[in-house]
Amino acid sequence: MNQVKIGKFIAELRKEKELTQKELADKIGVTDKAVSKWENGRGMPDVSLLGIICETLDISLNELLSGERIKDEDKINRLEENYISVIDSKKKLQNDVAGYLILKLIGLFLLFIGYCFLDADWVWVTIVILLGFGFIMACSFKLVNSWKKVAKIVYLVVIFLITFSIYKYVEYQYIEDQLLAKPRFYYSKKTRGNCTLYKTAFYSCVQNKNWNIDKPDQRTTCDVLNSIAIHDTDEKEYLNSKFCDVDYDYRKDCENFHCELFDNE
Repeated sequence: MNQVKIGKFIAELRKEKELTQKELADKIGVTDKAVSKWENGRGMPDVSLLGIICETLDISLNELLSGERIKDEDKINRLEENYISVIDSKKKLQNDVAGYLILKLIGLFLLFIGYCFLDADWVWVTIVILLGFGFIMACSFKLVNSWKKVAKIVYLVVIFLITFSIYKYVEYQYIEDQLLAKPRFYYSKKTRGNCTLYKTAFYSCVQNKNWNIDKPDQRTTCDVLNSIAIHDTDEKEYLNSKFCDVDYDYRKDCENFHCELFDNE
């Protein structure tokens, strides 16, 4: 099939019926941008739309796929040619879909690699995670390229939210299990004394160096707010509390801790 020829044929028939691209698009159930893309030879209508396009333009499917009017004596020959072309196009589409799915799997693999090394502070881990998201979103876009604009946007937003939510859940588990020093992606960071507050779209956590006063070589973890370690206080209250003071020593805080436990230290 020659999509440039088919596009010109659609444009010619549309003008014969004195329809604008928008009017034809409304009759078919697509956007005027989709019609423009067909007519400029930059794409082909989805298979599910061929019937309604033929009905709207008063042509046969054979003529649409040929990109021109067909005489009665040529219909059988053209039908065979179009049938072969459709088979070839279907194979190409299957190969394209397979390729996009493979690239999407590569994106998922990159995210998996990022998860495996999530506790590392290396910049390349963030790059790998972003590349994984990029692969997944690009392939998702290509797989629904023929959809209407609104449906395409909704689909991509859903895919992004699901993927990002899974990522943030894994990250949250790492933070809660104290396997990760801080969130990898956050939108707000506040520091006071020995405390640093990180806020993400799903949770907040606080790094407090005072808890490492007796083991300075150990990595400072990020405690999720409303956990036992934060004493059920909100972020502002905790950040302004004595627990974040530079000279605070929890081993001498008999009001909140059992000081006798530290007598031998």
